[in-house]
Amino acid sequence: MSAHIPFMTSSKGSRAIIFVHGFMDTGKVQVPTISGSKIAHRRVNGDALTELLSSFAEDRLNRQRGGDPVYYSVVPGGEFENSVYKSKDALEFYLKGSEKFNNKVTLRSIELSRGYEPGAFIANISPTPLLMLVAKNDFITPTDLALAAYEQALEPKQLALIPGGHFDPYTQYFDQSSNAALEWFKTHLFD
Repeated sequence: MSAHIPFMTSSKGSRAIIFVHGFMDTGKVQVPTISGSKIAHRRVNGDALTELLSSFAEDRLNRQRGGDPVYYSVVPGGEFENSVYKSKDALEFYLKGSEKFNNKVTLRSIELSRGYEPGAFIANISPTPLLMLVAKNDFITPTDLALAAYEQALEPKQLALIPGGHFDPYTQYFDQSSNAALEWFKTHLFD
């Protein structure tokens, strides 16, 4: 049995896995989020970016003075006016997924995600095997960034392209994505 610790994660949680694997040989990994700054520049620009950056600064000052953090809703329909994701698929996934879903995130978390660059460490994962499950039409964790990172990763590595958008590997194409992960774990967990 392998001495590695297996990991299975996706989307935002995968950032930490790339970061950890960049420094430690601890296990197996699946990941699409690569660059917080590149994703952020695609989502917000122009006057909206100026407003967002000002909001970050105001929130930092407010918290330093002992004030409460600013919150955004993750998707529209929450208690806060501003939301992070506005797409129909995000709304359906988050709001229909669980009654326990807490539809809020701090503005500080949004700010920090803009500076998180786990893709910088992807070449350091080797010799630990890498599986990347990537949705072909993902606009939340963009497909092109994941594919570029895959090219930078060293062997052993495997890419599984899943039809659809960001949430489809968890819903409509769950069987395809979970079977790819299962076969990969069978191959590499018991090496």
